[in-house]
Amino acid sequence: MSSIKEHIELIKHIPVEKQISLIKRKNWLKDDEHLHDRFQDINNQEKILKHLKSIFSKNDEILISRSDIFDEQNLEKKILKTLMWGYPSGGQGSLSKNIFCNLSIIKEKLNKYKNKNIPEGSEDQDTNFKELLVISGLGFSTLSKILYFFQVTINDNPCLIYDRQVLLSLNKNTIDEFDIGHSWKQNYDDYCSYLEKVNDLSKEHNVTNAQIEFFLFYTNLHFKLD
Repeated sequence: MSSIKEHIELIKHIPVEKQISLIKRKNWLKDDEHLHDRFQDINNQEKILKHLKSIFSKNDEILISRSDIFDEQNLEKKILKTLMWGYPSGGQGSLSKNIFCNLSIIKEKLNKYKNKNIPEGSEDQDTNFKELLVISGLGFSTLSKILYFFQVTINDNPCLIYDRQVLLSLNKNTIDEFDIGHSWKQNYDDYCSYLEKVNDLSKEHNVTNAQIEFFLFYTNLHFKLD
């Protein structure tokens, strides 16, 4: 195992907000007047179609970066861009379809958390926040991406992406600071612990939380660092 401090020079040079996904129009739109076939029975087709056509404009493929999503001011388009960036092929199974169907509900709930802190033990944390997890299609991986781009904090710790790739990296047990004596899981308590650990490390080593997350997401997972 190694310490995160051994990799700080690498981490501090990661241009994390420039990370991009290539999105192909054909994975989301059938043509200019219709969504992809797998979305044909959703209940708000016209709104989703309008947003997707606006995002793609006349392009057959586009690049979406983290900074593009941060810069998006329309909350529904911000959620859609997050989904497209995170799942460029169109989403696994019915994931995208379920989020499309619940877009207004997700936007309404997230709007009150955008750029805000959720104190530990607060009513928002214990009730309203956790209600997001029961929305069909909005599992931990996707929700963590949206919380990150909406710049929500929990107990003063900025939310970060906590998907399966990050989980695999944490459970490699190669970084001392993330050895917690048991496997990391996608649950609320472990997510909060992850955010706190990353926030403490970012302050200690003068790097951003997102740079550490990306290091775990990609570098630690795909390179032999010891």
